[in-house]
Formats: sequence, C-alpha cells, structure tokens
Amino acid sequence: VMGGRSFGETTFVDGAMTFAGTIVTDGGGFSSLRLELPLGGLGEATAMQQRVRADGRSYEIVADEVAPGRERQVSHFGTLPVDGSGAWEEVSVVLGEMEARFFGRPVDDAPFEPAQATSVGVFLADGLDGPFMIEVDWIDACS
Repeated sequence: VMGGRSFGETTFVDGAMTFAGTIVTDGGGFSSLRLELPLGGLGEATAMQQRVRADGRSYEIVADEVAPGRERQVSHFGTLPVDGSGAWEEVSVVLGEMEARFFGRPVDDAPFEPAQATSVGVFLADGLDGPFMIEVDWIDACS
C-alpha cells in the first residue's frame, strides 16, 4: 500500500486459512486481509469468536463499517488475545470494545454497529520487522 514493502498472503489447508508473510516497518509496517460481508454485516452479533494458532505477534481483528449519515469509512480494531504458544486457541473479541480508527489513527466515533459492517479481517501492525504467521480454523459472529 502506497510504497509499503510488507508482504502477506493466504493459503488454505484442510479447511484452515494461513495468513503469513513479512513485515517491513520502513515504509509502512503492516499487513492485513479482509473479507467483504453481505448487506446486514454481522447482524446483531456482540462478539467474534475464533479458533486460531499464532506465532506470538500482536494480531487484531478489524471490521470496517459505513454507518448511515457518515461520509467516511471507519475501521474498528480489537486485539486477538492469543498466547503465541503455537497451540490452537479459542479466543473472543467483544465488538462493543473495539477501537475506532481512521487510516490507522484513533478517532472519537460512535460504537461499532455490527449490522453496518462491510468487511472483517485480520490485521498486523506491531512495529516489528520480520516474518509472521497466524492460522485461522474458524471465525463465528455470535451473541
């Protein structure tokens, strides 16, 4: 993105998604993937649960939304509470506790509206150079 040198790609093995690559902090320093959602977004969900296996870096769930009357898209971020042990973990992110950001900077905004979500994804921008890998077995939006 805009001259960044970080790289990330996804692969699928036995139904699980692997998101892996390399972060280069000189000229950006992040990598992300997103899945567009159908109209109605995440409905009335209050949390997102996921089964993941991670390498110890600080990953976040990101959800984009465009609420009625708002001219700009705001992204909401929630830290994935993984221990980095390399074992499969089931973790949860409370949607109402996600932080609003606009182009990576925190903004004062209304709480996240799950039904207005346009995409969800995984984001890494922990300020560290080097390889990364997170595997996602499943993600579930739940109440």
